[in-house]
Amino acid sequence: MAMDYNFIAVTCIFIVFDVITGVLQAFINGTFKSKLMRQGGLHKIALLVTMAFGVALDYSQTLVELGFTFPCLKTIAGYISLMEIMSVIENINLAFPNALPKSLINLLGHAAKENGVDLEDDKEEE
Repeated sequence: MAMDYNFIAVTCIFIVFDVITGVLQAFINGTFKSKLMRQGGLHKIALLVTMAFGVALDYSQTLVELGFTFPCLKTIAGYISLMEIMSVIENINLAFPNALPKSLINLLGHAAKENGVDLEDDKEEE
């Protein structure tokens, strides 16, 4: 299984966008707190460690023949990317409520609730 580091780069770009939009919306809304920034920073480090674990899992599949392979890094990076994309859209909506179509915000909110995700809980970590 060949390593595809593009997934890491793209996911890291989404993480950076999330940090930038999160800080921006916190300043705009007057909710910037250093404690939350530290917690959010640790959360982002945990995401990077999770991707590194995905790299290790993919590499281990080249050493041990299990009879099948599973794209661990792509799966992990894909999930993290979707999570970060939703967070960036939420941050933009919080900073500039009219910047995005309401249909997009409603669609994402509905999809998150259908999957048991509370988008407001995640904002405490930003």
